[in-house]
Amino acid sequence: MNGAVAGSFGVPVVFVSGDSATVAEAYDLLPDVHAVATKDGLGRHRARLFTPKATRPALRKGAADALKAPVKPAPLDWNGRTLRVSWADTRICDLAAACPGVKRVDALTIEISAPDYLSVFKAFLAAALLAESDQ
Repeated sequence: MNGAVAGSFGVPVVFVSGDSATVAEAYDLLPDVHAVATKDGLGRHRARLFTPKATRPALRKGAADALKAPVKPAPLDWNGRTLRVSWADTRICDLAAACPGVKRVDALTIEISAPDYLSVFKAFLAAALLAESDQ
């Protein structure tokens, strides 16, 4: 999501780190991106972390390689796309769906549409903050 915000300003994503699923998604969206996995996600609240001894040098090398790369990914353009978010609890979805510009799809899912991605992202932030207020 943050990569699409950067793309709204013409800024490409050149490096990504996170769990192995994040890295796979980054490569799907941006084939020229450099990425380093720091853990394997095992569940919503569980992960197998890679050791700092292995992760630190991999992150340094990945970032350095990304900055030196002759080919940079194009900025991620998500203008005109719809964002769908599924929540874990219907009560949270109830709150998120109360935001202007947010459409309820089903008991756990909302959808946000706008011509430009920054408007979609702002509506998402408002929905997420409103949903969080009940926590």
